[in-house]
Order: sequence, then structure tokens, then C-alpha cells
Amino acid sequence: MRDFQRSKVYKWEHKFFGFHDKTLNTAKIFDFMAMAYKITRQYNCDPVIVEENYRWKKTLGKANAFKITLRANHLKMYIFLHEMAHVINKQKLGLADDAHGENFMVIYNDLTTRYMDMDKDELRQTQKIADVRFNYYLPFELNDTRLSAAINTTTR
Repeated sequence: MRDFQRSKVYKWEHKFFGFHDKTLNTAKIFDFMAMAYKITRQYNCDPVIVEENYRWKKTLGKANAFKITLRANHLKMYIFLHEMAHVINKQKLGLADDAHGENFMVIYNDLTTRYMDMDKDELRQTQKIADVRFNYYLPFELNDTRLSAAINTTTR
């Protein structure tokens, strides 16, 4: 399946999170391992392995349905959450779903809203300006029904 808005998402991230991600290089891989465990439980997903790659020069992160690999000298929260959104998207919706499509973006928005304390309306506004499409509602239920209700009560 073609990844229709990959370049738009990458450009938006670079512009938006360049100012907002205060993680810098202070995050440790163990912090992301603990967060991955918490997130997979909230989303009713299988556990995921988080590891570092010390050889990558350009690649910042990669994910499949059960493993996230992050560039060792560039551990940033938004990159981890981006890869975590891929894991959830693949586990919940399968490999046929567009990798950076509207379902991926609603998961990514939810993660950045909760774990980076981002304003959901600001995220959506900047994505609209960057022509990045997103869904307003998660296409599945979360483990915590109160959390799921809070996420799905936004208006267009």
C-alpha cells in the first residue's frame, strides 16, 4: 500500500516538534521501555521491545508490530511516540492500513496529547496548515473506558 502522506507528516514533525520537544538527549532508553509497557496496556496491545541502534547516521526510528528501534544518540519523545503509533496501528488495524494515514495520525495525536502534554487543538490546527489528514476519533476502544470517552468527546 502506498504511504500517501509520509513526507507531509515528516515535514510537519520537523517544523512543529523542533520547538516543542524538550526531551533533548536526556531521555534514556529505559524510560521509553517503561512507557512502551504502559502504552501497550492502555491500548490493549501486545508488549513491544524497545532498543537502540548505534550505527544509524540518518534514520531516527523504525517500528514493526512488536519492536521499536531508535537511533541511540537521538532519543526524542516525539520520535518514540511516532514509532509507538506505528506499533499500535499495526497491531490494532493490521499492515494494510496506510502507514502515515488518518488512523495513524489520530493515534499519534492521542499519544502526544497525553505524553508530551500537547494541546490537541494546536496539534490539529498545525496539521491542517501542513495539509496532514487525521481522523477525529480512535477506530477502536482503549483499555480505560474513561480515557476513551475523554478522547472521543472533541468536536470538529
